[in-house]
Amino acid sequence: KALCFRPDIMEMDEERTFPEFKRFQVFYLALRNLIIAMWNLDPREHVTVQRVIQAVIVRGIVRIRYSLEALRVLSFLTQRGIVNTGILPLTVDPSSFLISPTRKPSVVVVGAGISGLAAARQLHMFGYRVKVLEARDRIGGRIWDDQSLGCCVAKGAQIITGCINNPATLMCKQLGVPLHSIKDNTCTLFEEDGEAVTPETDRRTDFHFNALLDAVAEWKLERLNLAKARNENRDTAATTSSKVSLEEKLAELHKLTLSQGRQSFTDDEKRLIQFHMSNLEYACGAPLNKVSAMWWDQNEEYSQFTGDHAFLHRGYSTLMDGLAEGLDIHLGQEVTKIDYSGDKVIVRTNKDEHLTDKVIVTLPLAILQSEDVNFNPPLPDWKVHCYNRIGAGCIEKIAMKFPRNFWAGKVKRADFFGHVPSSEELRGMFTIFYDMNTPNVDGPHVLMSIICGDALSYRKETSSANIVKNCVSLLRNMFQDVPEPEDFWVTNWSRDRYSKMSYSYMSLSSSGKDYDHMAAEVEDKVFFAGEATNRRFPQTATGAYLSGIREACKIVERGYSVPEI
Repeated sequence: KALCFRPDIMEMDEERTFPEFKRFQVFYLALRNLIIAMWNLDPREHVTVQRVIQAVIVRGIVRIRYSLEALRVLSFLTQRGIVNTGILPLTVDPSSFLISPTRKPSVVVVGAGISGLAAARQLHMFGYRVKVLEARDRIGGRIWDDQSLGCCVAKGAQIITGCINNPATLMCKQLGVPLHSIKDNTCTLFEEDGEAVTPETDRRTDFHFNALLDAVAEWKLERLNLAKARNENRDTAATTSSKVSLEEKLAELHKLTLSQGRQSFTDDEKRLIQFHMSNLEYACGAPLNKVSAMWWDQNEEYSQFTGDHAFLHRGYSTLMDGLAEGLDIHLGQEVTKIDYSGDKVIVRTNKDEHLTDKVIVTLPLAILQSEDVNFNPPLPDWKVHCYNRIGAGCIEKIAMKFPRNFWAGKVKRADFFGHVPSSEELRGMFTIFYDMNTPNVDGPHVLMSIICGDALSYRKETSSANIVKNCVSLLRNMFQDVPEPEDFWVTNWSRDRYSKMSYSYMSLSSSGKDYDHMAAEVEDKVFFAGEATNRRFPQTATGAYLSGIREACKIVERGYSVPEI
């Protein structure tokens, strides 16, 4: 599981930080496990060294040793965002849970999205001088909750993917924000004529599609094993294989299944396969013919967050407001140039000039690719090449408010239902519909759907009103007596000036290593955060948040080193 520690063994970074405990780990593990247990019992209160010492139940010289080492271990866990993280009061003296660095440089954070606010809050809690510059007139970035339809409908992120150990779940607990678990097994799929897909057809097609994905994974493993046998670098050796798109590989394996006579598919099942393809394009944020078959799921090599997915009916903005509280945030400050040629970094905006020791850049990948911000000196080639290789993906959302709930009779109180496209050409158009009404609350009747894959070209060419008209027409084929929507909106992230995208994906020329390069700092002055810098958890708000914590940790760690004379 992600962000889990084995209670009986030290992690690699723990051994590097505490080499004296490497051979005899029991002492360290007892202290570390105690601190984490205290944090998990109540993450709404700082774990301080005083509390840890009071909880140590030993006597004599051993107790003295535990007391002496408590702050070191607590400081280590705090720096890495394992404890004392999230949305905690900023009034607690950081010396009670952190060994104060010898140097505390000033920091400017570019962007008030979740990664920028996470980094800024962490550093501010540690006693650093931090300033956040945001081009928009609001915080949040690609997290943007809308209340205009009478309930919270996110134009960006609104789902927590895997609640166990997830920092987003932790922050919800700290703020008392309720979560609604999403049950995947309650999704009813409808053909365009309104007929529900039979459970047998659904299971059979789902099994086949997952078998295809398993076969892609086996193909990838063969390529990696071949590279290993040749003593080649795993990321560079598979360059040729990575040029194969996920759509191409799935089609090849599907044809292989048919040619070998293992299976045949009815027209209904063929359409249902397109539904699964569309869902995969939604997850990837791009048409499958642009996604690398080799690396599309490279993050699955690492432990992921488990447990139910959950819906934030109050939206992520509640968490964003909590992260932003007490921070020095300047809105309407569009950064145009970052000059790191001297001892200090100069961050120029459309309004001001800001002098700082270090800068954390949390700009979306597409903004870096478009070179809207000028760096002086120019960023090194290895950095530019990596952010140009990663794909800047996009999906769009459509939300509609109706005078009554016309879908309840067929959907049976499920969180969402699916629409099976009538053809491959219509794949990506309104494949999933989410019921946005808060459970057990008599609120507005709102449906939200997705446009993804090649269907995004339709969004770029069509007005919001016509998109809604086409969506309502589809719903009228699926349900009876569908009224006109009272209100609606359609996102346009691809043309949003300050994002130009939704989330990243592995393009045909990229590999997971590019995420690592994205995360690398330049000259110990320019640091980078955001979902496209997180190899383990890309494409998610949680991944963006953790990248901000990671960069804050880097800056703090460098403050302990003594500069050479």
